[in-house]
Amino acid sequence: MLVASNVAGMSGLSACMHSQGACPSAFEIVSIDPHSMHKHTLLRRQGPPMGAASVAVRVGHELLIGSFKSDRLLRVPLQ
Repeated sequence: MLVASNVAGMSGLSACMHSQGACPSAFEIVSIDPHSMHKHTLLRRQGPPMGAASVAVRVGHELLIGSFKSDRLLRVPLQ
């Protein structure tokens, strides 16, 4: 299971509501094993080209990430 997590806090997200274009707010994409509840951070980002991630899906060896405040998807290769 993948979880998109805000790590900028409410003040960071509030600043996005008044910005133009993509929000630069910091986020993490975390993989959680539903059986053991062990978590592993796959990605942590802040700033351009996109922030404030709200959804992520694994497609092959990549993550596709979307944001509530963006006009784009972020494609990130997995290591």
